[in-house]
Amino acid sequence: GGSSATPASNKLKVAFIWVDPVNGSGWTLQWDRARQDLASKLGVQTVAVGPIADSADVIPVYEDLIRKGNKMIFATAFGYQPFTTQEAKKHPDVKFIGIGPNTQAPLPNVSTVYGNLWEARYATGVAAGLMTKTNKIGFVVAHTIPSVVAGVNGFALGVLSVNPKATVKISVTNTWYDPPKETEAANSLIQASADVTAQHEDSTATLLASAAAKIYSIGSEADTHDIA
Repeated sequence: GGSSATPASNKLKVAFIWVDPVNGSGWTLQWDRARQDLASKLGVQTVAVGPIADSADVIPVYEDLIRKGNKMIFATAFGYQPFTTQEAKKHPDVKFIGIGPNTQAPLPNVSTVYGNLWEARYATGVAAGLMTKTNKIGFVVAHTIPSVVAGVNGFALGVLSVNPKATVKISVTNTWYDPPKETEAANSLIQASADVTAQHEDSTATLLASAAAKIYSIGSEADTHDIA
């Protein structure tokens, strides 16, 4: 017999889970731009929810999104990975995309995405090394996980390639998005004579602190010229 389903109901429904707000974040801002492109250019039905902590808080969110018919879910925080694995085992017909590197046992319906950001960080390090007058460059670091550390190392190598006298001083916040804490970290580096700052943080706090101090700052993940 025939089906009464309308073509619209056969459309792929894709959900995105944000770990921090779109406003005030470079990371989530850029993911949201990608989501909008998916909707406008490919006609995919999308929904975004968040901010959701990268903890077991995400499990009921997955369940709700799956119940609503989302067959692909982008979980846009590294810390969601263990909970994604739990859900993926329960829902083999749903595709999950997380943020790599993958730390979990592989599953056929889970993949992770990540850019070789250390390559871009190297290029921004070259710019920082050429711009500094004090030869002191500050870097606000979210977490000391391998992908972040690789980016900081790439940045420092870029700095040294053009300015062997320069040093890169880091401040680790152990946060992805905590603007007051990240502002404090940036200000401590600026007070220690850094005249260029860079960051691996979701928030734009380092940019704003640097703009207030009238020094150059390098954003992360998104074009944030309109913010600072």
